[in-house]
Amino acid sequence: MPQIQMTLTPSESKRLIGMAVAKLPEVRRAFKNGIVVIGVGTTNAYVAEELLGRKIERERFVAGVVLPKGTYVLPAERRLKEIIIRRGKIIDAKLDDVLPELTSSDVFIKGANGLDSSGTAGVFMAGHRGGTIGRSLGTVMSRGVNLI
Repeated sequence: MPQIQMTLTPSESKRLIGMAVAKLPEVRRAFKNGIVVIGVGTTNAYVAEELLGRKIERERFVAGVVLPKGTYVLPAERRLKEIIIRRGKIIDAKLDDVLPELTSSDVFIKGANGLDSSGTAGVFMAGHRGGTIGRSLGTVMSRGVNLI
């Protein structure tokens, strides 16, 4: 049987992930009828582009990144904030504004930047209060929000 191997660049891989996440049934439902929170991240920038159908400033839609030379945090004043979509439209709100509203019909998209030895995704928590995931995870888990 013939075999095929495909090798993707990091940006091609992120685009493919973005396309897949944007097509998930729970994402499509929340995009149309609820709230979708897209946390900053290099892969999430592609998710945002796929959902919104337009380019965003990917180089600024990041907090911390893992680079060949080590970890790097983009200064807060240079980065974009998370994207919050309510019923298909971006709203001008902060994460802390919508966290209390999230329900099991909504979606919270947070990228990962590591894998442990068993393949479980992980997130570096560099912020003094645990960053985005640190301040959100309790609410997201206790309310059954779809965490992607």
